[in-house]
Amino acid sequence: MNKKVLTKIVAGALSFALLFTVAPAVKSEAADNVITSSSSVYFSSKNISYSSSSFTVPNSNGKTIKTIKNLKTSNKNVAEPTGFSISNNSYHTKYYDLNGTLKNEYNSDSKYAYISYKATKPGKANFTYQIGKQKYKHTITVYAYSNPVSKLSIYNTSEKKPKNYAKLFNTSSYIYSYNNNGIKVPKNGKVKLSATAAKGWVITSMSIYNNLTDTTHYKSRSYSNGVNSASIALPEYSNKGTGRVYVNLRNTKTNGTCQITAYVNAATTNK
Repeated sequence: MNKKVLTKIVAGALSFALLFTVAPAVKSEAADNVITSSSSVYFSSKNISYSSSSFTVPNSNGKTIKTIKNLKTSNKNVAEPTGFSISNNSYHTKYYDLNGTLKNEYNSDSKYAYISYKATKPGKANFTYQIGKQKYKHTITVYAYSNPVSKLSIYNTSEKKPKNYAKLFNTSSYIYSYNNNGIKVPKNGKVKLSATAAKGWVITSMSIYNNLTDTTHYKSRSYSNGVNSASIALPEYSNKGTGRVYVNLRNTKTNGTCQITAYVNAATTNK
């Protein structure tokens, strides 16, 4: 994969990593002609005052949508809308503010419409909006952050006692900065990412990346039903380059999701 393309994909993923959600559960209230949906979201950190996220408009895949009107929230103290995105059955997405003014457009792999919002504290909020004559209601449940992993190790397979980095995620789901106190891989060669979910969580996917000057190597794996523990290995990892690891998890009670993100430092010397 082209490095520039991969970088854009990863950057896009990180932009949504501040708050995590799942595809909404959908039903129709025929008497009121209202399509209802719901989703659960988790804050990505205990140290932030708000987070940004989005949810999918039900049945919007391949549907031509001109605009989304009357977008409101029942509880601004929990979550409030900030805008919406429309793809209209193409791989080109346009983002509009609440007044319907076009603010940005970009290529993407989505053909859905999305509602963007800002969440400020745990609780529930109902979003109502309208597309043409059709009315919608989406219920968002916001949960406080809690560490979803009990074990997370990144190590060369020759190491006898891999370090458990799970405690680094006690207050936040991400370690974005490279620094001397961060995660390091001491040796070149086969590097393994191993994780165990905390109680009430399951792992749904994991990925490991190695960023070099001319290319990026990566390995990923998904677990459709969710697993308690999982691991993947990336052969020929070079600690001359930096790395990144992602572990996606789902809460078994709420179905809300969380992504653990960690940057891996390059080694100062190779062993």
